[in-house]
Amino acid sequence: MSHRLGVDVGGTFTDLVLVSPGGVARTRKVLSTTANYAEAIVTGVRELAIQAGIAARDIGEIIHGTTVATNAILERRGARTGLLTTEGFRDLLEIGRLRLSRLYDLDFERPAPLVPRRWRREIRERMNHRGEVVTPLDRDSAAAAIDRLLDEGVESIAVCFLHAYANPAHEAQVGAMIRERAPGMALTLSSEILPEMREFERTSTAVTNAYVMPVMGRYLASLEDELRKLEAPAPLLIMQSNGGVMTAEGGRRRPVHVIESGPAAGVIATAALARAIAAPNTLSIDMGGTTAKASIIEGYEIKRTGEFEIGGTMSQGSRLNKGGGFLLRVPAIDIAEVGAGGGSIVSVDGAGALHVGPRSAGAVSACRAVSASTPTRPAARSPPRSRRRWASTWPTPRTACTCSGARAWRARCAPSPSSAGATRATSPSSPSAAMARSSPPRWRARSRSAPSSFRPRPACSAPSVSWRPSSSITW
Repeated sequence: MSHRLGVDVGGTFTDLVLVSPGGVARTRKVLSTTANYAEAIVTGVRELAIQAGIAARDIGEIIHGTTVATNAILERRGARTGLLTTEGFRDLLEIGRLRLSRLYDLDFERPAPLVPRRWRREIRERMNHRGEVVTPLDRDSAAAAIDRLLDEGVESIAVCFLHAYANPAHEAQVGAMIRERAPGMALTLSSEILPEMREFERTSTAVTNAYVMPVMGRYLASLEDELRKLEAPAPLLIMQSNGGVMTAEGGRRRPVHVIESGPAAGVIATAALARAIAAPNTLSIDMGGTTAKASIIEGYEIKRTGEFEIGGTMSQGSRLNKGGGFLLRVPAIDIAEVGAGGGSIVSVDGAGALHVGPRSAGAVSACRAVSASTPTRPAARSPPRSRRRWASTWPTPRTACTCSGARAWRARCAPSPSSAGATRATSPSSPSAAMARSSPPRWRARSRSAPSSFRPRPACSAPSVSWRPSSSITW
């Protein structure tokens, strides 16, 4: 019996567990390498192998859970995706099932579709629910739609025709045309991913699969290549959202089944721990750098669902609440997930309201700016009460410092009190001055200039850059 390796890749950290034939477990945590997640895995494998005194070839099995696909959806970093659909069904992704997660909230907005409307093209064809051809496939319109998407530079194409579950012939013909024109194009046929009735569910699932297919394909290919260089011949198995495993090739072709790969493995481990300590009702919580996940274990049983939503305010099994994200009709462990973690970036919208996530700093230090226009915050917390009061009186900031360190915003990056709107000059007899004299101390403090600890200091040598209210800020 050989060693077994478990790997979990997140947006911030990569965790590895090596179990020997005798049951001895060794763990390692390394920073994720967001440019190429495989590099962090290889680094961890080398360190664990040295610690255990074995070679990489002695590892007989590698089971891998990852949130790469999840983060690509939440952060909108997937592929440029196109959709080919039956004539008249171009706007199906917006229409959905006409359900909203907050029915009486007039300000609620569903997330924008993963495929913009300009990359959704219609093709003249039609099948009925029995699979009989109502309108033959118009190959000329299909060729024109394919060429239009290729000219737009899409990286992946999803094909979803009406009633293709009953007869996939038209989808297969269009798929062959795409492969002929663009052999390396990532292609998803809805009749292969979800051969079931209900057009919206099938289209949404196929589009999501196409959106993350190039991302997962590049990632898994790179990981297999690095493991090959490390002389680790063990088969690479990928955790599925339902708690099972699939081959790396299956993960490349059907990445929609590994959307909740990492969190699913955590819930299974929590269930095993619950049985070991005789705790039948348990709450599993996974706090990551990009997302936070939770799942309920009741009577030692893991809760499962046949469909769930991702990409909204909260990703969750949709038994009770629908319409808040992208619906995926695939078997999965019932997990609630929010796009806010320990390394999420805080931003300010056009109305001046703070938002946390879904963009994350990843493995970059929490006190270091990702770029000049998107600084991160040291932790997900509000400033102290005394500073919060002064922050509320400041004008909209015009500059942000890119220096690292927790004191960047607090001590060095505060706007000058002389900035427009920071203070207002008043005469002793003006109404403003009278109000300041008769107001409580807090209001009087707001009319005075900021304390010295909040004034810009010349010690900061980092360049300042202009930013707008929609830019990210650091507390």
